[in-house]
Amino acid sequence: MTRTSARARADVRVMFHEPYFYFTWSRPWARGNVLALAQRLMARVLVRAASRVYQSTETWRRYLPGADRLRSLQTLPIPSNVPIVESSAEIAAFRARAAGDGVPLAGHFGTYGAHVAQELRAILPALVARRPDVRLALLGDGGPAFVENLRRTHPDVAQRAFAPGRLDAPSLAAALRACDVLLQPYPDGITTRRTSAMAGLANGVATVTSSGALTEPVWAETGAAALAPSGDAAAFAGAIDALLRDAGVRASLGRKGAEVYAARFSMARTIAILKGAPAS
Repeated sequence: MTRTSARARADVRVMFHEPYFYFTWSRPWARGNVLALAQRLMARVLVRAASRVYQSTETWRRYLPGADRLRSLQTLPIPSNVPIVESSAEIAAFRARAAGDGVPLAGHFGTYGAHVAQELRAILPALVARRPDVRLALLGDGGPAFVENLRRTHPDVAQRAFAPGRLDAPSLAAALRACDVLLQPYPDGITTRRTSAMAGLANGVATVTSSGALTEPVWAETGAAALAPSGDAAAFAGAIDALLRDAGVRASLGRKGAEVYAARFSMARTIAILKGAPAS
């Protein structure tokens, strides 16, 4: 069907959120590697047939087969699906539940998948050791289960955590804005496809995130977030501590993140690119 559409000069467009499975040599490896090979072949067919190719991060340019020869390849960052809220009452109410007045509140928003959870299990104890006064807001469906697991290994950290579980979109936005700083670690680094990080940036919350193998230059170039090396819990804790100690720097980083989000990552920018605006 793809080749037929291409021959008919139909406007065939394809979006790659992720290019394909990685090859693996850990058991059972056969099924995973068959999928990895099949997806690479499928990606090549789609790239050849498409009139326009989109990618969720500039990093995929070096992974997609034939992408180096594509003039039509454009990056479409994945925007936040969490609204931007200004309800000071709802923000204050969440902060009262999670920390209280004058108590520093560091938050995380995500699904608590295995890889990110492993990063958090290293960073949170390092942060609490550095800042015994900090409280933690663990936002997202997997938050309560993560805290229960944390209680078995780091009860001193777990007792500082507040995990409300599923929240509706406006309540989640208010919870994000109630945090002084967000910590968003990713083992492979922050990229423009990470909607969990986008939610905090859109709402103007100072964010510390990972610089890793997949991280695009845009993060260092724009200063949208504070970067710490992926896997370096001490560096993460130090960056969070520095922001908690300086309200002016924290506010400035939050504003910069919101500005960069609006200009480079937002739904409005996505629509502009789809309508043919330059991708710079």
